[in-house]
Amino acid sequence: MFPKAEAQIRRLVEELSHHRGYRTLWLDRRGYLCHSEPDDDYESVGFTYVTTVFRPGADELGGILGSFFAAREREREIAHGLVPLLATA
Repeated sequence: MFPKAEAQIRRLVEELSHHRGYRTLWLDRRGYLCHSEPDDDYESVGFTYVTTVFRPGADELGGILGSFFAAREREREIAHGLVPLLATA
């Protein structure tokens, strides 16, 4: 994982450890990860929903974010025609 991503994961794990309930993770337009109460909706201001978690550890959060960014990259590749939508025989 990239050093900036690792730093954000460490920061989030520390911040999330102070909350007793679930938190929703958001990605802002600059690529900064933040969190909020699950009922808050930041999509209206341009944030992208990532997931809702309950006090994740660094490994768990790293796995969640790795899956999120891999899926996001795949969607970008499909949208730009970089990968076929269906395999050909």
